[in-house]
Amino acid sequence: MKKHLLSFSLGVLVFLLLAWSRPPEIETVVVERPVPVPVVTPTGLPERALVLELTLTAYSSTPDQTDSTPFVTASGQRVRDGIVAVSRDLEQQGLRFGSKVVVTRVTGPGCGPEAQALVGRVLEVQDRMHPRKRQQVDVWRPSREEALAIGRCTAEVVAFAPSAGVARATR
Repeated sequence: MKKHLLSFSLGVLVFLLLAWSRPPEIETVVVERPVPVPVVTPTGLPERALVLELTLTAYSSTPDQTDSTPFVTASGQRVRDGIVAVSRDLEQQGLRFGSKVVVTRVTGPGCGPEAQALVGRVLEVQDRMHPRKRQQVDVWRPSREEALAIGRCTAEVVAFAPSAGVARATR
């Protein structure tokens, strides 16, 4: 009986010690900006994230802004909401057809009221710009008026291009 009472008393003592002890303090770390993490595509291939500061403009399917096939992108797809054209230097940096671009910030005196609506959107590279353009993304809009409402902005974008690693590039 004494053996059981001793075991019971010891069990109660351990329970009380555990119940009254404080859990260890957990330190919280606040990160001001998102930390790039490796992204894996549905095909299982890693993607490379590029943080870019560039010029953001918009275009529409009018003959003076496109080639002889205004409703067909350079990749062969029909234009649609969410399509962007990139300058050829960005294409050489890895932003090829199918790459995703997320606008994270738009600023500048020429930045129109519709540009803020692009922040946070996932856009897809399916078109390419004239060779004279550099460090620029052009968002397709259904009408000239909507394209003009975007204006000319300085934008920060995070671009995901098929390949490996993480890089940071600026204008």
